Amino acid sequence: RQMADSPVVLAAAPEAAAAAAATTAVGSPLVRVVEQPEMDCALPPFDLIDTPSRREGLDAETESALRRCGCLLIQHGGILMKQPQVVMASAQILLQRFYYRRSLLRWPVEIAAVACLFLAGKTEESPKKIREVVTCVYRAMHRAAGHTRILPLLTVGTTFKNLRQDIIDCERHILKELGFCVHVTYPAKLIIGYTIVLGLRERRDLTQEAWSLMNDSLQTHVFVAHRTEAISAACIHLAARRLRVPLPHAWWRLLHISDPEVLEICVAIAALQAAPVPSLKELQPRILPRLAAPLHHMLHLIEDIAPSLSPSPQPRDRRTPPRGAESDGGRDRDGRDQSRDRDGEGRGRGREGERDADRVGDRDRERERERDRERDRARDRERVDRDRDRAERERERERERERE
Repeated sequence: RQMADSPVVLAAAPEAAAAAAATTAVGSPLVRVVEQPEMDCALPPFDLIDTPSRREGLDAETESALRRCGCLLIQHGGILMKQPQVVMASAQILLQRFYYRRSLLRWPVEIAAVACLFLAGKTEESPKKIREVVTCVYRAMHRAAGHTRILPLLTVGTTFKNLRQDIIDCERHILKELGFCVHVTYPAKLIIGYTIVLGLRERRDLTQEAWSLMNDSLQTHVFVAHRTEAISAACIHLAARRLRVPLPHAWWRLLHISDPEVLEICVAIAALQAAPVPSLKELQPRILPRLAAPLHHMLHLIEDIAPSLSPSPQPRDRRTPPRGAESDGGRDRDGRDQSRDRDGEGRGRGREGERDADRVGDRDRERERERDRERDRARDRERVDRDRDRAERERERERERERE
């Protein structure tokens, strides 16, 4: 009765809409169930068990850990790029779908994570340059490894070009394997609608907890095995149980969602949160000997084109040196002064070389501009000659007509 003034529209599958229309009074102002045309991307149970990675000898635990590492890389990289959550959710779902078509031993998870994040930015109308995506995921990998000093990524050289080409190739393979079906339904709006129908509009904490559980479920298989309505209902049920909010018994049955489906999703989310966070660097030795394609991995990229991460300098001992060590200290100081002078000379020569290169570049640019100006003047002369010839031909025709 309190919600009679503002009817709520519940989105459901066509069969659920037909059943609800048969059981709901005509013209009822409380709830209207409408059809939501949606592409069914749920996989059958045998495809969830017999994955390409397991057929090539990878165990289930390592495969789940690698999938989770890829989803975490996407989440952290998207946060660094300030992408909306729907982009990161779409990228994680695309990653899960892709690895049910291709093996983790064929395409490394760090390459596929960057490719999915790059692709999801375009599908969700928030595109980013591939250099920015690679740089942000590179920083996310450093943070996950616990590095406190993160040096900038060098985006020059053949190594970075090879990595960029691998990401572009992986993006094309993702589109080919998914049949260009990159449609993703993000169930955030469904959670809001369900909480309003359940009379929990004011419980912002319940909605936020359900959203958090839904974002965690992106790291599992639930988005490729269940409908978004079932995932939304399971997240609300699990959040209500944690916050001790009473709900009607088995309320999800009105949406034609079965009890085992809700239970399976809740168990998957709870198992994910109970498991420790895997480390990609620890998992790499298990799969590197089995990799079928010699791709340029981002873990190797960190060592190849990023400067070595030197440890932070230790504080010097400020105590007085022992007697007899003054000469050694003097020699050390002299050596440091000489090395500093050599460094200064090297920097000076480097600056002079840069200035010479700049001068040579300026001369080359000036010659190019002069050639462009000469080319323009030649075109102008040709245009004037053509106009003069055309005018002369017109005058000849006029004279011929006058003679006739």
